[in-house]
Amino acid sequence: MTIIQFLKLLKKNIIIIFLVPIILASLVWYSTRNEVKIYSSSGKVYTGVGSGFSMESQGASRLDYFGSKMEFDNILEIFKARETKKDVLIRLFTQGLILESWDPQFISRKNYTKLHEKTPQYIKDLVRDGDNSSEVSITNAPLILVDTSVLIDSRVLHENIYHTVRKGDDLLSVSDFYEVSVSELMEWNQLTKVKLDHGQRIIIEKKPLVVFTNDLNKRDTSDLYVPDTTFFVKANIDEKEFEASVQRLKDYGEQNDTNYIYKLLNYTHPFYSYNAIKSISVKRISGSGLIQVSFKKSDPGICQQTLFFLIGSFKTSYGKLFENQSDHIIAYFEKRVAESSANLQAAENRLLQFNQDNNIINYYEQTRHISDQKEQLDSRYYDEKMKFTAADSVLRQLEKQIESQKGISIYNANLLDYRNRLSEITYQIAINELNDSKDPKAIAAIEELHAESKDLKEKIKKDIDGVYGIQFSPEGVNSNDILSNWLVKTIEYEESKAKLAALYERKKEFQKTYETFAPLGAKLARIEREIDVFEQQYLSLLSSLNQAKLKQQNIAFKSNVKIVDPPFFPLNPEASKRKLFIVAAGMVGFILILFLILVLEYFDDTIKTPKRVSKLTGLPLFTAYPKLVKKKKGINYEYIQNRLLELGAQGLVKIIEDYGLKDKKGPINIVFFSTLMTDGKSLIIDDFSKILRDFDYKVLNLNYKLPNYHPPFAHETTENDFNKTFKVGKSFFNVNSFEELIEHVDTDKENPIHKDLDYVLLEIPSIINHTYSPELIRNADIGIMVVRANRTWQAVDVNSLESFSEFLKEKSLVFLNGANPEFLQDLIGELPRKRSRIRRIIKKAIRLQFFERYQIKK
Repeated sequence: MTIIQFLKLLKKNIIIIFLVPIILASLVWYSTRNEVKIYSSSGKVYTGVGSGFSMESQGASRLDYFGSKMEFDNILEIFKARETKKDVLIRLFTQGLILESWDPQFISRKNYTKLHEKTPQYIKDLVRDGDNSSEVSITNAPLILVDTSVLIDSRVLHENIYHTVRKGDDLLSVSDFYEVSVSELMEWNQLTKVKLDHGQRIIIEKKPLVVFTNDLNKRDTSDLYVPDTTFFVKANIDEKEFEASVQRLKDYGEQNDTNYIYKLLNYTHPFYSYNAIKSISVKRISGSGLIQVSFKKSDPGICQQTLFFLIGSFKTSYGKLFENQSDHIIAYFEKRVAESSANLQAAENRLLQFNQDNNIINYYEQTRHISDQKEQLDSRYYDEKMKFTAADSVLRQLEKQIESQKGISIYNANLLDYRNRLSEITYQIAINELNDSKDPKAIAAIEELHAESKDLKEKIKKDIDGVYGIQFSPEGVNSNDILSNWLVKTIEYEESKAKLAALYERKKEFQKTYETFAPLGAKLARIEREIDVFEQQYLSLLSSLNQAKLKQQNIAFKSNVKIVDPPFFPLNPEASKRKLFIVAAGMVGFILILFLILVLEYFDDTIKTPKRVSKLTGLPLFTAYPKLVKKKKGINYEYIQNRLLELGAQGLVKIIEDYGLKDKKGPINIVFFSTLMTDGKSLIIDDFSKILRDFDYKVLNLNYKLPNYHPPFAHETTENDFNKTFKVGKSFFNVNSFEELIEHVDTDKENPIHKDLDYVLLEIPSIINHTYSPELIRNADIGIMVVRANRTWQAVDVNSLESFSEFLKEKSLVFLNGANPEFLQDLIGELPRKRSRIRRIIKKAIRLQFFERYQIKK
C-alpha cells in the first residue's frame, strides 16, 4: 500500500476515525467528572544490611552481592506478607474506632462518620467500652456555607419551623424566647397585632435548605449552613487500650471465615481491605541500605497512618524473624551447659567425698611427704642397726673380759631391772621422737622420759661401781675402764635395740600407709581426669553459648531498623490526570480504530484491483469498468468508463491477431460469462457493444433471459435489431452454434441480422448456477469472464472456470467490473478530477515529486 492509498483509505473512513476517539474521550470525561482527589505519602527506613555495625567483628558488617540481594528480598517480602498487611489493616481499623472524635491527622470527618455508621455495635464493643461516646460535639463549631456548585440540580429553599402559642404567650415573649426580632415574626406570619391566640401556630425560623439530586438519582436535602469540617477535637489514644483492642479484633477475626473482621479484610472496603492497600510501593533505594515505602489514598490521614503501621509491623516481624533464627541454638547450648555443669559438679562432689573418706588434703603433697619420711626412716633404721650391731659386738667383747674376772657378776637383779627399764624408756623415747609431735604434752612427756633415762644410767653406774672391786683385767686393762665401757655400750645397745624396734614398727606402719595410698592415686587420677574432661566440655559449651548470645544480640541489634524519613502528612492532593486520561482515551480510540481499519484492509480478500484479479483468476486482464456512484466527488466517471472500454476495444484487435482470427470469414463470436449471477455482465456487454459500434463495427448483442427470474438491480437491455434477448430453458443446452442461436432470435427472415456482422457478443447465465451448451462454447472464438471487484474469489470459482475453459479454443480473458476508480490509475493514469493548488502541492510532497511539472515552460 502506497502513502497515497493509505491517505485515501483514511479519507474513506474519516468519519469513524474521528467519531470513535471523540466518543471515548467524552465517556472518560463524563466518568471522571466526580474525580476523587488522591493524596500521596512516603517514608524511608534504614535496614543496616551490608553496611551496619556488627557486635561480632566490632566494625561495619559486609555482605556479598548475592547475600545482600537475598537479605533485601527477604525484607521486601516481609513488607508484602499477608500477615503484615493484616496487622496494618486491623490497627488502622481499630484506630478509627477507638478515636473519640475525628481528627484529620488520623481520618477525615467524612470517613470517620461512615466508619461508625457502618460498623456493627458488637464490633465497637470489642474495641472499647460501649459507654464511651463516639460522637463529636460540634455545638461551638463555626458554620460555613455549603458548596452548592458540586451538587446536581441544586436550589435553595426554606423550611418553616413553627411554635404553638401557649397561654400567656404574646409576640414579645416569643421574640425574647427564640431570640428573633418582632419585625421578622410579623413579616413571616403576616401579623398586625402583638396579641396572639391560644393554640395558634406561628413561624419562628426559616431554615435555609439545599435541595439536590443525590447519587441514587433521588431528591435529597441538606442544610445550607453546616459546621466547619476543619473543626475537630484533638485525638488522644491510650496505647495500652489500643494494643488490647487490636489483639481482641485479631482473635475475633481468626475464629472463622464468616465473621465481620474476616469479611472486612477480604472484601473490597476502600480503606480496610487487602485490596485497598495493594498499591503500597516498597523498593530499595539504589544500592543503599534504605527502603522507601509509599502509598496513595483519598484520605491524607489514613494514607500517613497506613505507612506508620506498615513500618511498625515490619519492624516487629523482622525482629522476630531474626530472634527465632538463634533461639533454638541458644536453647540447645543452654541445655548442654546445664548438663555439663551438673556433670562437673557431680565429679567434683565425688572428689570431695573421696578425699573425706580417705583423709586426703593434698594427695600429691602427702605422697611426697610420706616418701621423704620413709627415706629418712630407712636411713635412720640402717644407721641405728649399724650402731646396734657395733654396740652388740663391743658389748659381747666387754662381757667376755668381765666374765674372766672371778667374783664379778654383772647379772645381779637390780642391774637387770635397771637395764630392762632403760630399754623400755629408750623405746618410748624413740617412738615419741619418730612421731615428731608438736603437742606440748608430748614434748613434756619426752623430757620426763629423758630425765628418767638419765637417772637410770646413774643408778646403773653406781651399782657397777659398788659391785666391781677388782682394778685390772687379765689383759692388764683397768677394770674401771672396762665397766665404764661396758656401761656405755650397754646403754648404746639398749637404746639401739629399742630404737630399732620402734623404727621397725614405724616401717610396718609406713608399709600399711603405702598399701593404702597406692590404689588411691589411680582412683584419684581417674576422678581428676573426669573433672578435667567435664571442665573442658563445660568451658567449651559456655564459650559457644556466649558466642550464640553475642550472635543473638548482634542480630537483634541489626534487626532494629531505624526510620530516617518518617511518613509525612500530605496537605495537597496529587495533580489530576483527568486531562491526560481524556487525551489518552482519544489517542487510544484513534489508534484502535486506525489499527482495525488497517487490519480489515489487510485481511480484505476481495478482488478490488486489476492486478489481484489477474493473480487470482490466472487470466490476462482484458479491461476494467469503474464502480458507478451517485455522488461523483469531482471525478469524471464518463471519461473513465469510455476510456476503459476503448482500451478494451483496442486490445481486442491485438487479441484477434494473436488468436489467428484476422482472416476469419463471418463475425467474431465473443462469449461473456461469469461464475456468479451478480457480476454485471449485461451492463458490460451493452456498453462495450456501443464502443465497438462507435468504432464503426457491426455488433450483435445476444442477452439471455431466465424464466420467472427478476434479479434486483438488474440492467434492462433495450431490444432492437442489434440487441436480442433469448430465453434460457432446457433447450439451451442443445444449441450447437452461434448461428443457430441467431436464427432462433431473428424474426426477420427477409433481412437476416447476421449478415455482414463483425462481432457477435453472447451473454450466458452464471456457469455455477446454470447449465450451458458445450458445443456453443466451443463455437466461440473469444471468452471474456466478467468478475465483480467487491467480491472474493473462491474455490468454486476456480473449479467452474477450469471446467468452462476446457470447451474454449483459447484462454479466457478477465473483465473487472465495479472497480474503485482509485485502483484504475495503472490503466488510465491520473484520474480526471478538479484539484486545488494546495492539494497538488501536498500530493507532490507525499510522492517527493518536488520538481515535477504539468507542462514545459516556454
